[in-house]
Amino acid sequence: MISTTVTSSKTSVATISSKTYTKKSGYRYVSFKVNAKKAGTTTVKAYAKYGKKSTSWKVTVKKVTALTTVAISNYSTGKDTAIAVGDILKATPAQSSATVKYQWYSVDASGTATAIAGATEQTYKVAGTDLVGKTVKVVITGTGSYTGTAEATTTAKVTATAVTAATITNVAGADLTAATATVAPVVGDVLTANTTPAKSDVTYQWYVGGTAVAAATTAT
Repeated sequence: MISTTVTSSKTSVATISSKTYTKKSGYRYVSFKVNAKKAGTTTVKAYAKYGKKSTSWKVTVKKVTALTTVAISNYSTGKDTAIAVGDILKATPAQSSATVKYQWYSVDASGTATAIAGATEQTYKVAGTDLVGKTVKVVITGTGSYTGTAEATTTAKVTATAVTAATITNVAGADLTAATATVAPVVGDVLTANTTPAKSDVTYQWYVGGTAVAAATTAT
């Protein structure tokens, strides 16, 4: 049996365990586990008694810091005191250098949190009228030298975006609804409905002479 000794120069920083041997393609391999104990640097050395060969690695154990808090802000106001569909929320960890993973949730009146599919970035655009009346929560999970989780929930409930105005423009961008409009649409023109605010989460239905146009339910 070929034996290999694996040591750590500073066992207060890291120790060695779970040493196993495998054989593949005529070679024998030794694998082992380095167990971090505290922040610092140690030298891990593997010495093969047969052939008296050795190799070593410098191993640095980084200090692990627990996450503390995270805050949610609204890009449009810098606060979370008012949130409407279409707003963009941003999560900011208290430790700005922390490397974390994000997950956004919707929270109903009973406090039940439901993960929002695909909402795993630092920012989240509030999408869908199904969030109206709910609050939004973010949970961050530390990676690398940061550990644990932190979470925050908005103080405000999501509201529907109020459409304050709508206009119709043609391909050239002329406002056909303005009092000063001099251009009339003709057959073949492409018309576009524009809302204020532009980020409004709305549905469309076009009419001609008061009659709904079948399947004309998009912005153009």
